[in-house]
Amino acid sequence: MRLFAWACVVGGVLLAAAGLGFVEKQRADLRAESWSIRSQPWVSTQRTFEEQRVGRAIDRQADELSSLPWLVGGAALAGFGVLVLAIRRPQPKEGV
Repeated sequence: MRLFAWACVVGGVLLAAAGLGFVEKQRADLRAESWSIRSQPWVSTQRTFEEQRVGRAIDRQADELSSLPWLVGGAALAGFGVLVLAIRRPQPKEGV
């Protein structure tokens, strides 16, 4: 039981850390896509305005990505592991 509890604690910490890295990678990919759309040479002015709008929309998507679900999930898993670790073992009965 203690092995399971420690696995939950370690898994929770790893889940939170991996989630942060995953969200930052997605943000970087979206920002690179936005930059590639906005930095290309354009043929017409109308297309330029439309592409600029699309690039700004992708930037907003990158800003809206949140790592909070990963952090909450990791904290919940680690907290559950700590609760399981806090359960006291029953004392062995003598004379039985």
